[in-house]
Amino acid sequence: MRRRLSVFFLFGLVLVLLFAGCAKTSDFQTIPSNDAVFTVQGTSGSFSTFYNQPPNTKGIDNEVVKFINSATSSVDIAIYNINRQVIVSALVAKKQSGVPVRMVTEADYYNKSTYKPFYDQLENAGITVVPDIGTALMHDKFIVVDGQKVLTGSYNYTDSQTTKDKNMIIEIASSPLASYYLQEFNQMFVYKKFHGSKTHISGSCYVDGSLVQVYFSPKVGALTAMENAINSANSNIWFDIFTFTADNISAAMINRYNSGVSVKGTFDNWQAGSRYSEYLPMHNAGIAVKKDTYSGFLHEKIMAIDAYTTSDPIGIIGSFNWTASADSSNDENLLIIHKSFVANSIRGQCVYVYNNWAQ
Repeated sequence: MRRRLSVFFLFGLVLVLLFAGCAKTSDFQTIPSNDAVFTVQGTSGSFSTFYNQPPNTKGIDNEVVKFINSATSSVDIAIYNINRQVIVSALVAKKQSGVPVRMVTEADYYNKSTYKPFYDQLENAGITVVPDIGTALMHDKFIVVDGQKVLTGSYNYTDSQTTKDKNMIIEIASSPLASYYLQEFNQMFVYKKFHGSKTHISGSCYVDGSLVQVYFSPKVGALTAMENAINSANSNIWFDIFTFTADNISAAMINRYNSGVSVKGTFDNWQAGSRYSEYLPMHNAGIAVKKDTYSGFLHEKIMAIDAYTTSDPIGIIGSFNWTASADSSNDENLLIIHKSFVANSIRGQCVYVYNNWAQ
């Protein structure tokens, strides 16, 4: 009898280890107990997520290079600033191979002496770089390859963003989604329309059967869309955020917390010290918020809603800080993705930061 029990025990242990080994790719439907760390980085269908871990790059720059290298017909890139040489070199090489490469960027960095040599490399290779016009920011960070795939997130293509600041990127293979990004890109590159002069673009499509909503600031109601997503939460909300000053977003999370939803997250330590930050209002409301302990910035702008549940799990990501200026002035992009893999991935990262890099 004892031997039979031992056999059953070993069989059960093998099953546990087997499923544990699948944790990085499976879309779990049970919330991990005790806020355990389940970092889901990788690929599920048309979606892939990547994170750096300063000072470890975790190859986030090389992933951007791979994405650029995959292009066969076009590379269109909107980036706030760039000085990461491996990415500059990949763009130059792609242009030299005969693939058209186009770029829009923030004028403040295009004209900055320390960044100019990198923009010069691009332009000397025949790549047209269009700086923005106006006082608001061209704050996007996205690439469209072949009109079929999109890479976006919080990551600027710089040395400090690679090795010092905490960032995330997501890749989505979807021609309908890519078409939205190309419409936005062409407004800036072709028609030289930036900020408030643009036609306001937002829309949605289904990728692998999952709803993806996209918003391009300014003045498309991105903050309201975020608020609506938060209001849908039934179980849990997790977030990492660089700049968070939007009253309606904190009010929505406080409301869900008061209704019994678990809400936890990490603020960038420097930005949390601003008198406009929502850190203190949320802390004073009893929400378990922390400040990061990275030597650089916690630059992510991510949220997971109802991860590891069947209650419409949502992942939120983009260049979009949770501020009035992001909503009403800057060129930004925000994705609200109704897919368990993305929500679980973001939640896993937020839990990791909260437990290991925050206080």
